[in-house]
Amino acid sequence: MARTQRVGQPKSEVSPTIGTSSSGYIVSVPGLSQPNVSATLDALTFDMKGLIRKIQDLRNLGIEDSNIALPKICVVGDQSTGKSSLIEAISEIKVPRSEGTCTRCPLEINLAQSDVEQPWSCIVSLSRPYHWEPKDVRRQSYKKTEVIGRWVCWGSGSPDNEHFCVLTDRSEIAEAIKWAQLAILNPDKDSQTFVPGKNAVAMHDRSHGLVKNTEEFSPNIVRLNISGPNLPTLSFYDLPGVIRQAKNAQENYLVRLIEDLVKKHAADQDCIVLLTRSMTGDAEVSSAGGIIQKIKGTEARTIGVLTKPDRLAFFDRGSGSIPENVAIREFSSFHQWIEILEGKSFALGHGYYVVKNSPDPDVSHAQARQEEELFFSNKIWSIAPMNDFWSRLGVKNLQDALSNVLMDQIQKSLPSIIKKVNEKAKCIDDKLKDLPETPREDAQRMVTEMLTILYQKLGCLLSDSDAPFSEQEFAHLTRDFKTALSVSMPAMTIQPKPDDFEIVKREPEVQVPITPSKRRALEQDESPPPRSTANPGSKSLPEYTFSEFEVWNHAAVRFSLSRLRDLRGKFQRAGAPNQTDPRAVDALNKMSVRHWDKPLATFVCEVHKMAKRVLLQTLEAVMGPYRQTELFRELSRIIDVFLTRLKKEYSADCMDRYNAEIGKPFTLAEDLHKRNMEESLRVLIDRRNDLRLRQHYKQNGDNIPSDEKKLKKEKLELGPDEYSPEIEMMAVTYYSIASLRFADVVCQNAFMKVFLKCQEELVNILRCEIDANSRDRCVLLLSEDPEREKLRLQLEKDQRKFAQPSNRFESTSDRRKLLRM
Repeated sequence: MARTQRVGQPKSEVSPTIGTSSSGYIVSVPGLSQPNVSATLDALTFDMKGLIRKIQDLRNLGIEDSNIALPKICVVGDQSTGKSSLIEAISEIKVPRSEGTCTRCPLEINLAQSDVEQPWSCIVSLSRPYHWEPKDVRRQSYKKTEVIGRWVCWGSGSPDNEHFCVLTDRSEIAEAIKWAQLAILNPDKDSQTFVPGKNAVAMHDRSHGLVKNTEEFSPNIVRLNISGPNLPTLSFYDLPGVIRQAKNAQENYLVRLIEDLVKKHAADQDCIVLLTRSMTGDAEVSSAGGIIQKIKGTEARTIGVLTKPDRLAFFDRGSGSIPENVAIREFSSFHQWIEILEGKSFALGHGYYVVKNSPDPDVSHAQARQEEELFFSNKIWSIAPMNDFWSRLGVKNLQDALSNVLMDQIQKSLPSIIKKVNEKAKCIDDKLKDLPETPREDAQRMVTEMLTILYQKLGCLLSDSDAPFSEQEFAHLTRDFKTALSVSMPAMTIQPKPDDFEIVKREPEVQVPITPSKRRALEQDESPPPRSTANPGSKSLPEYTFSEFEVWNHAAVRFSLSRLRDLRGKFQRAGAPNQTDPRAVDALNKMSVRHWDKPLATFVCEVHKMAKRVLLQTLEAVMGPYRQTELFRELSRIIDVFLTRLKKEYSADCMDRYNAEIGKPFTLAEDLHKRNMEESLRVLIDRRNDLRLRQHYKQNGDNIPSDEKKLKKEKLELGPDEYSPEIEMMAVTYYSIASLRFADVVCQNAFMKVFLKCQEELVNILRCEIDANSRDRCVLLLSEDPEREKLRLQLEKDQRKFAQPSNRFESTSDRRKLLRM
């Protein structure tokens, strides 16, 4: 027959010793006939005590809560498959086995050998990597992997282990585990009310059925740190038994909860799974085995344990014996277990072991091992094919297998763990650099020094080459403002009204000068702005640097000839025909600049934002690590109030300038105004005559001649234009002169009344308003907000946590041994 891979002790080359007994035969199985059971436990993991202790230290420090997996053994199985008995056999401790006290949360057991003179002791603590949420709390925001039932993973920042009690008597451990589990299952109650010796009220309430557990199962952990002179150095988890069906419909979620819990632990690549299967039924009926089978790669890390062999049908329940001359093959129910041991079915990476534990919880560990030795001495275990599996019978051989597998896993994992711990420690150190601790003794000195540096930087805000104020950026802003005024210059449509028969509606190849990305064709009846006609070769203006100005990409208003005629007529004096009243020209000039308030408001806002950015960047450069302190918040508040006042004052000054422009057009630039007017008039008349000539040819049905000289001559023969006064009125506008003057004054005041005041006035205001004349006041100024303080304290705790394992590993030779592997 095929044989499974052996992980425990190799098959003995010595034939088993056969004697007689009431059952017919007694076989001395290797590994079972040790007279001193404690000695066998002491030998277990002897050569890896140091490594396992390091892993235990990391686990006690809460390293696993930081998503750094540690090697571990997890005992998994269906309910009533002998898990509790197996735990007792391996650890020599009694766990609750009565009805209603089975494992309802993970039980972590850490065994460590102490000096001979030190007595046995057990420290019970509660580890809570999950927090409990009531039924009515929505958790859609959580990831699926973070939730098990009503329990949500803390992630990093989980609370420290909670001390529960200390035991010095082995007989008290089962009772302590029971009450520690109750503390875990009732997260809405004070766990100290469940501590043995303090739990009189809880005992009374439960004995009288007055209370019920808040939860039936929990992913949180009861941790036992047990030390004694004759204990192995070993760690493992006992997980709740897998159930196939809940007691009632209200508890159906428990099936999934326990399954998710088992999956979470078993899926860990550093986890060694100890899978129990009871030999009392069909091997195929194992929910836990099905879960392990579905998790990729888990079977290779699993050791199978077949329990309750004494419950097989052909064993006498009283004596544990079988009839003589029995052929194993005659028992069909036993055949499936032989195939499992041979690796033909339900194969696992580390094969299977068979153990026999006492169903009586009052039986001592030594007596249970003696009963197991006697049971496996029966002839059925010594004849073919069972004699191939002597090294896989009994708890002792299972312990040896666990020792080998766990040692191998730790050796593989420890270098990676050390690397991850160091990386995590560095990450925490980096985060703490941005979260400095609130100083106490040096608070006043630190505040004074930082304020001094800040005042120095503010004092040279506009002159220091390293200052965040950029003259180039300010120049871009002023240019954009000037461009917005220029592009929004009013235009004139050359037709008096839309249905005028004598004027065409379109003029080809005429465009307003705007940015290339926003270029728009003019209507044919629209004249270009006077400034554009003065520079007919110009196709476009530079693109805006500040996107807020991009709305100004066309003329703000268009004046038709008919509208101009109406405006002119409004101020027409009696007895003065063919004359344009200067008041009409003033009215046109006022209408032309009325839209300036909108680009002006945009400019003022951009100046304010630039000033605020400059000041806050200066503040950040000096006090970046203390940005969450009261000092930083107070300085920011004062700066904000100061800038709000400057904006209000500057905006009022700009509006005064704007009101002056729309109130009274005025300029002393007579020569410039005259040149602009003459050039504008020439271009407007020329465009108007072009339209009139085209209309003339259109009415006669003739084609427009291509001879430029002939066209020019015919233009001169067109005669006077009835709209000449309106065209002359439009040409008189002084828009370009006024816009340049307005832009100059507004931009100059932006520098003088905003940026210069930031440099000259802000320091004195900060000195007056920041009270840093006492130590207590400075401590308060350097205090952080509660959330930031909480984060810093958590990081400091993690920093201490990760510093300890690093120091331990650095100071041992184990790391050097591992690096040589």
